[in-house]
Amino acid sequence: MDIMHHTSLNYLYKKRLTEGAAGLLALLALLTALTACQHDDEVPAPAYEDRYVPLQISIPASEALKRSPGDPGSDARLPLPDYLYVYTAFTDADGDTKEVLFSEYSGIRDSWTTDGTGQNVYVYSYTDQINLPLIDGATDAYCYIIASADDLGAEDVYGGLPQPDELSEDGTTKKKSKAAIEAITLSFDNHSISLRDLYSSYNAAEGVVNGAIPVKNYGQKQSEVTGTLHHVAAKVDIQWNFSETFHEAHPNAFLNAIILSGLPQEGYVFKPTQNSTGNEQTLLFNDDGDANAGTAVYGREDTYIFQPGGGTINYQIQIMEQTADKTRTYSIDRTYTPDQYNPDDVAYYRLRVTLTGLPTGSGN
Repeated sequence: MDIMHHTSLNYLYKKRLTEGAAGLLALLALLTALTACQHDDEVPAPAYEDRYVPLQISIPASEALKRSPGDPGSDARLPLPDYLYVYTAFTDADGDTKEVLFSEYSGIRDSWTTDGTGQNVYVYSYTDQINLPLIDGATDAYCYIIASADDLGAEDVYGGLPQPDELSEDGTTKKKSKAAIEAITLSFDNHSISLRDLYSSYNAAEGVVNGAIPVKNYGQKQSEVTGTLHHVAAKVDIQWNFSETFHEAHPNAFLNAIILSGLPQEGYVFKPTQNSTGNEQTLLFNDDGDANAGTAVYGREDTYIFQPGGGTINYQIQIMEQTADKTRTYSIDRTYTPDQYNPDDVAYYRLRVTLTGLPTGSGN
């Protein structure tokens, strides 16, 4: 544009010298047109005016109810989130989604503050601002919030979190919606992403349905976003021991492995109790055939999983026994279903396994 502008001026300057006042009028008219063109190209008008309102989220942690070894802060091994991701859905009076915006915050781990409320109960809070522009036709807004210790936008998280334009493709239509946000799932490379340190805004107790935090007073001066985050993953914590009579009868037996099965390959972020039952397996414990005093008679291991639908988990305990002529392997399969399944919160499975004998007819 600058080159054409410069060339036109040179040409018109020469013309003005020969044609006088008429040439000057033509020059002014052309300058006005060129200036307008240049302004339109370089300063596009924004679709919606930026408008920032307070954002405050919190993660509760209770020593009395903590998922031992703990929630953030109650155990130094569990870091507070360093990344925050927010999908904001703007809806009209009929509940139809008008627009979806995506916000990302990084390097926030040191920005959390701690409030103690007594009796070993703590709340970790993060405060910032979020862009909530006035969207044409929108009457309400909802924020879906994800917090993670690791970067969920990284390529090794199966492409990372989807952007708004990627949420709605179903083969027939392409319309962004709250339902598309609520259907977001993640799969993890266990070597790089911690499922344990992932939180989202689902919270039925506060009236938050499938992760959608209603924006208070959207469109007014008092607008704000406040919400509480909870673990996306369920925790499986297994403690085992050999009874005294079993250890006496099988002094050369030891626990070889514990395997969880029937797990989802991926899980919902905003409705983590609504996963289907999958066919994945997780090796919770593996002694690699090397018996020692600890694993021979007792032990404890834990891991975090995408919770299967209905809350039921399957696990297999493998026992190895060294005899004079060979080493035998025994497998014990068990299924655990919670007596009181909570469809609004992921479970903390604390299983205590006491081995009193070996299955009849088993072993190879």
